[in-house]
Formats: sequence, structure tokens, C-alpha cells
Amino acid sequence: MPIQQIVTFASDPLGGNPAFVLTPDAPLPAATLQAVCRHFNETMIAELAPKNGGFGLRFATPSGFHSGAGHATHAAAWVALKSVSPGKGALDLDLDSGGRRAVRAEGDLISVDWPVMPYADTDQKAVLEDALGSRPLETFSSTFGTVAVFDSDVAIARLAPSMAKLLKLPADTVMATSLCKDADFAIRVFAPKLGLPEDPVCGTAHRILTPFWAARTGRRALVSHQLSERGGELFCELNGETVTISGRATPFLAGSIALPS
Repeated sequence: MPIQQIVTFASDPLGGNPAFVLTPDAPLPAATLQAVCRHFNETMIAELAPKNGGFGLRFATPSGFHSGAGHATHAAAWVALKSVSPGKGALDLDLDSGGRRAVRAEGDLISVDWPVMPYADTDQKAVLEDALGSRPLETFSSTFGTVAVFDSDVAIARLAPSMAKLLKLPADTVMATSLCKDADFAIRVFAPKLGLPEDPVCGTAHRILTPFWAARTGRRALVSHQLSERGGELFCELNGETVTISGRATPFLAGSIALPS
């Protein structure tokens, strides 16, 4: 069975956020997908399989299924547009949830449309200062996690959070962000509750931070730099209630795996 690992949101194969994508001839049993995920010691793998004349996309974890991470969707979009159906400029991928995800190849970028995620004011400056080691200027809450706003990308890069203290917070993720001298905004994402002390590149956070920074800057098109060790670059555009998240994707590994019959 073919398998590829695609590095997302970077042109450097040792940067960005890698994701495995399986492309079976038909959807695999859930138990098999989950066993493959455990075998690779991955928190998630994507399966891109034929469905209704197109492609179905789902995301296996070691113990179940995920509604869909940004980087794994981006990886699957690259495989669909560049490997399985080369030459196609756009596709809709059918999701297990019953929805669809519009994906496009635009030059050297892969673009994926997402619904925006709302956020609201919250006062968590003191508790986040304790966990992150630096006091944010503002804090916001969302269904994905807590946003901590800082005064500069230098402050973001210097953060040295306590994972033990982050584990005690109610939110699954903490997104640290600021304006950025080399882009429009900077971001780091910490999610030890989800098995990611620091997310190399987090697409989902940009469903929150694109409308946030669009409101602050007055611009709909924004460039984000993820200041993790691997690093990443995302090109985001707000169109009403839709955020288009684009980035480069780089194939790192291609091969096949043997599964029991």
C-alpha cells in the first residue's frame, strides 16, 4: 500500500510539519488504520481513498479518529493534487464528518479553505504568565485553546514554558502570538495535553489568528511565521467566514507498507 510523508508549510524537508498520508484502493478498517498509526508512533495519519468518484479523507489516531488537523489536511491535499491526480488544479475532499474541504494548487502553494473559529476576551494573563514565563498583553479564549498576545516576535521566540504548568490549564492548547518584523504575525503553539509539547506548525490556530490579526491590521491577506524549532510559513486570507490557509509542501518520503491480508 502506498504511503508518503509530506512536510507541510515549508520548502525545507527538515522544516515545517510532516504528516503521513496513506492512499489505499479502498478505505481501510478502522482498527488497521489505528494500528498503522501506533506502528509509526504518530499522533495522526491521513487516509486518502476513493469515494463517490472523488476522494475521501479521514484522520486516524492511535485510538480513534480526528476531525482533521491543518497540517495533515495540507499534506493530503498535496498528495491528491500532485501525486494521485497530477494536473488537477482544484478538488473537493469528502470528510468523514459529511462535509467537504476545498483544496487548490496555486503555483508552488497548496491552499485549503476552512471556516473561521471565533474567539472571545478572557482574563488569563496571570496564569499564562506563570505557565509561559512571560506576561501576555492580552488573552482570548476559543474552542481550540487560549490565545496569549505579546508585544513582539522576540518575546515569542524567547518563551520557555513549563509543560507541567501547561498541563494543569483547562485549555488543550496555548497559542502565543504577536506582530512580526519579517511577516505580519508570529506564532508558537504549545499542546502537551495533546502529546505536542510544541506544535512544529499549527494550521488550525490560523483559523483564529487570521481574523484576529485581520481586525488589528486592517488587511485580509496575512503572512504568518511559526517560530518553532522546525519553523514554518503560512499565507492566510480572510474572506468573510472563510480562512484560506496556503503554504508550500515538500515530499520527504515515498514508499509502500505491507499489511496483513
